[in-house]
Amino acid sequence: MQSEQSATVETGRAAWSRNNPYTATALENRLLTGPGSEKETRHIELDLADSGIEYVPGDSAGILPVNTCDAVDLVLERLQFTGDEPVVDFYGKPLDLRQALTSWLMIGKLSGATLKGWAKHTGNPELAALTESGNKEKLDAWLWGREFLDLLEHCPAKLDDPQQLFKLLPRLAPRLYSISSSQALLHTQIDLSVRVVKYQSHGRNREGVCSSH
Repeated sequence: MQSEQSATVETGRAAWSRNNPYTATALENRLLTGPGSEKETRHIELDLADSGIEYVPGDSAGILPVNTCDAVDLVLERLQFTGDEPVVDFYGKPLDLRQALTSWLMIGKLSGATLKGWAKHTGNPELAALTESGNKEKLDAWLWGREFLDLLEHCPAKLDDPQQLFKLLPRLAPRLYSISSSQALLHTQIDLSVRVVKYQSHGRNREGVCSSH
């Protein structure tokens, strides 16, 4: 999130939910850690305006992330799709494939279910062996630090129907961040302290889907 850009807050309030999120304005995005620090932590202020959202100490704010344009482009390229292909979301609402890969489907982290589905789709014996019962440690080790793109590069294959991705990939989940402000003092504002996730794995620089947005 950048200052004055939109962020999405999810709460347990009936009016606002994962499927009906409140779009908040980011009032501030300030670096807390100094030069040379191994960690990057940012202070984020979100404007609740007249949303009616209430919170108490210990609550968390759920932020709905999006996958980066570069990540989506690379997945589309590997799958040989344009991104304009029509699909429907988990609730039957029509959208195009680019929108689905941006806002609906988890491509930034590889799940065991995705690996198992891809192994079945491709018939790859190495992947099939990893998903066999009793191989959990090997499976977890193989999945660590890999994204959907890594799987497509390791074991390329085409999909006849882009809708299949809604069966292969989990839904992109909200990220929960502890609220560091008090509504008794800041009535229409939520403050967050967010550590930006950055690391290297399998020859690539990786970033947290939400924290690095």
